[in-house]
Amino acid sequence: MKRCYTVMLLSLLALQGCILSQGPEPSDLKPELENPAVVGINKLPARASFFAFESETLAKANNKHQSKNFLSLNGLWKFNWVRDPSDRPENFYQVAFNDSSWPELAVPANWELNGYGIPIYVNPSFPFNMDNPTPPDIPNGYNPVGSYRKTVTLSEQWQGQNIYIHLGAVKSAFYIWVNGKQVGYSQGSKLPAEFDITQFVHPGENIIALEVYRWSDGSYLEAQDFWRISGIERDVYLYATPKSQIKDYTVTAALDTSYKDGLFDLALDFSELASQTATVSVQLADLHGQTLYTASKPANDNSHFNHTITDVAQWSAEHPNLYNLQITLAEGDNTLQVIRSKVGFRTSEIRGGQLLINGKPVLLKGVNRHEHDPITGHVISEASMIEDIKLMKQNNINAVRTSHYPNDPRWYELTDQYGLYVVDEANVESHGLGYGERSLAKKKAWQHAHLERIERMFERDKNHPSIIIWSLGNEAGDGVNFQAAYQWMKHQDKTRPVQYERAEEAAHTDLVVPMYSRVEQLIEYAQSKPYRPLIMCEYAHAMGNSMGNLTDYWDTIREYPSLQGGFIWDWVDQGLLVQENGERYFAYGGDFGPEGTPSDNNFLNNGLVMPDRRPSPALEEVKKVYQNIWLRMTDQSSKQFELHNEFTFTDLSSVALHWQVIANGVVVEQGIIEELSSEPSTKTTITIPFSTEMKAGVEYFINASFKLKGAQPFLAIAHELAKDQIALSNPHATIVGEQGQHSEGLLSFDKSKATITGHNGAERFTVRFNLESGALDSYTIADNELMLKPLVPNFWRPITDNDYGAGIHNKLGIWRDAWKNARLTDFNWISVSDNKIIAKADYQLLAGANYSSTYSIYADGMVEVDNSFTVGTAKALPVLPKFGMTMQLPATFTQLKWYGRGPHESYFDRKLSALVGIYQSTVAEQYHPYIRPQEVGNKTDVRWLEITNEEGFGLAIEGEGLLNMSALNYTLAELGLGADNIKKQKHAGQIHARDLVELDIDHQQMGLGSIDSWRSWPMKKYLLPAKSYQYTFRLRAISVK
Repeated sequence: MKRCYTVMLLSLLALQGCILSQGPEPSDLKPELENPAVVGINKLPARASFFAFESETLAKANNKHQSKNFLSLNGLWKFNWVRDPSDRPENFYQVAFNDSSWPELAVPANWELNGYGIPIYVNPSFPFNMDNPTPPDIPNGYNPVGSYRKTVTLSEQWQGQNIYIHLGAVKSAFYIWVNGKQVGYSQGSKLPAEFDITQFVHPGENIIALEVYRWSDGSYLEAQDFWRISGIERDVYLYATPKSQIKDYTVTAALDTSYKDGLFDLALDFSELASQTATVSVQLADLHGQTLYTASKPANDNSHFNHTITDVAQWSAEHPNLYNLQITLAEGDNTLQVIRSKVGFRTSEIRGGQLLINGKPVLLKGVNRHEHDPITGHVISEASMIEDIKLMKQNNINAVRTSHYPNDPRWYELTDQYGLYVVDEANVESHGLGYGERSLAKKKAWQHAHLERIERMFERDKNHPSIIIWSLGNEAGDGVNFQAAYQWMKHQDKTRPVQYERAEEAAHTDLVVPMYSRVEQLIEYAQSKPYRPLIMCEYAHAMGNSMGNLTDYWDTIREYPSLQGGFIWDWVDQGLLVQENGERYFAYGGDFGPEGTPSDNNFLNNGLVMPDRRPSPALEEVKKVYQNIWLRMTDQSSKQFELHNEFTFTDLSSVALHWQVIANGVVVEQGIIEELSSEPSTKTTITIPFSTEMKAGVEYFINASFKLKGAQPFLAIAHELAKDQIALSNPHATIVGEQGQHSEGLLSFDKSKATITGHNGAERFTVRFNLESGALDSYTIADNELMLKPLVPNFWRPITDNDYGAGIHNKLGIWRDAWKNARLTDFNWISVSDNKIIAKADYQLLAGANYSSTYSIYADGMVEVDNSFTVGTAKALPVLPKFGMTMQLPATFTQLKWYGRGPHESYFDRKLSALVGIYQSTVAEQYHPYIRPQEVGNKTDVRWLEITNEEGFGLAIEGEGLLNMSALNYTLAELGLGADNIKKQKHAGQIHARDLVELDIDHQQMGLGSIDSWRSWPMKKYLLPAKSYQYTFRLRAISVK
């Protein structure tokens, strides 16, 4: 059933039938909408993002809202929406048009999130003509049109000036009229369109009208993996300039060949200059206000400034040093314009087969980031941008790819300021046409449309030091159009490399930037003696519960100099917040519109953070794997450790090492090393002066935590930059012996009822078996039942998104009901004595595989469970999703304490960040609300676990070896069995905690994987092949003392 976006009260039922229905060809369909040669009419050339103030005081305040030359048009506009262009109000732009009956819509805003149309999510395809796209044709009939009108009052002070309108981002294409006269046309939805409207406006009231089309031929170049929604998505404003003005400027702030001095170069564009006596002056100052350079020249097209700054403070993501540039245009004593911007001195180049920043090779520990807000869609606030940067900095992420379009201009100002390496990507993706002969990359008729997007991106963003690489687009095939784009960019900008993924290893990409490479492919490339670095533009697909084997990628990356990192797909889940029947949840593709609405379902939920920016558990692993400080023990006897500083430009003088020795999870010694002498990109030897004597049978670790000694932007004092855990004794040492084997007390045995009763010295206990199933189905102490459902074997886990993508729900489906279909072949009492009774249940599983559980019940109430699996005569069994047991406990058992990895969830291939220790939590806190419910909450390498009620009564589980365990208020079936072979439209907000605890006690479950989410299995070493397995654990009741 499709859902309505009830937070915004969408009335979608008015859209009868399939939204893709084709109506008759509208007689007045405008030709620009289907002509790739026309991407704008009267649209001004692109320029850098800046605002010219009328005074130095205002320029220093840097708030254009305070300028008399600025007028924001954000806010409410009169608005009319139709689903068919033939129904649009054709004369709405006329001044006398009566719009009093029209509702109002905020600008900026996406239509579909405000009740106008249907949010559509598709990945590679187009949301129209899906079966047979025929560019440049767009849908006839269903192609919604939004008509906007706004009355704008202009001040008399603007008389005699040039007046422009700036539309920051409009999707997909639009026409503009001012006071009833057509001004122009634009497409390209992620870059600004500006028009000179001087001749169209007058002092007093003016009418601005926009006609926006959901789809145009430009939509064929905007087939990105995100919500296909429309409207005005960024700021709209008017601004006025004097007749003599600075049209544009280009800053090049490089370093000399020794990477020591800064080379400042400024080129100014005075293409409109009414005065012959105007002068331009330039001032460059450091952040302390000290002027380093000042100069003045007559303003003309040859106004060019350059200067060398000795011992310049370089810009990098680690140290985002910025200088203040001020450009002033004046005529005599009359200041005409003042522009202020930040300048960062740095180099970005390919040399010696590596990407170098300021002459040093860097590792890009990156993510891909879509612009997404769970309520406003593609309208992004500055607060949201800052929150993203804060979370990235806190989790050791140093690079962002603007997938797959230029971002809001404010984003780049923030990445300049706070320090992130940016791959700026053009808004070009025609994925739905494939990479063959139909690809628009091969069609010269589309070359202008390709180049215009790439050129305008460059012109807008060229002055930002955080942009270290240009990307020509994404998944748009390859051909002459990208070859031409590469040549244009290399001619225009000689200070940055250029990349394009579909070029693969062809000449028109400076870096090799593959998607979803396997580790062995990375090794093969690195061993081929390449002359270009490889940086994965997308890897580690983080869909749902994912991000397995990240450490395997980075072990390889750190081994080979030509491998320099990658960008995880991706940063944020793109769910939309809805409320339905009192339930709030994040909706995804397929949740909106009538049957037949195109959808790729939840494939857009691949984030390391949720739509509201709550971190996913996988972000912990990213922080650990991406960390820049590493510790390795080299000699335990002399307490020597290798300290690796992986920062490129930062020594460790601002970091202290906090260390602990833990014994069986308990801290027994600790200290702080305040001074770490370690230069960037070096390995040094340090001594950790621990004195703990190692005792036999005790497990020891050193925990190392590298913390800041002072605050940094977004990082508080004592923020943990990195951590390591190093075993000092034999890991997994047996912690718990066979307590109770020789304990005093007697057991009472009733064979007919399969019941064993005893007394543990304090309270009476009873253990009972089910003779039909062979399962342990009751365990009581002092007449209090510990079990709601029996302890039974389990070979299945809730299906993850990666499982679905790899077809695991089908290919391993034989294990889903392996226990349900098992046949008890024997149940025997192997041994009966006063202080120990042994029972054994034998089963036949599947086609000849054998399973047995041996239970040893001791006089103190301990129950030892030994499980074994053998393939037997079964042939060609697939790998096991899991080998373990499950049971249900009372919901009153809310408290958890365990000795194992934690505190967050961990898995076979995602556990480096979860250190071994003793942790406490609640059962409720074990559940992370993955947007589509799936496997969740596992803990690896568990030595023991206690689960109790608030009074302390409950159950203890101890492993003979290491266990995997989870405790949830949800059943496996509720989280998703995958039994019907369909990934259902389920949402975390629509399932509710049950009045039970489902406890899994496992030997192991297969890894999560993350190579991709549509084909690949977890790496082979993280699978459970069908072979013999055995593991043992013990159950013991915990009494209230």
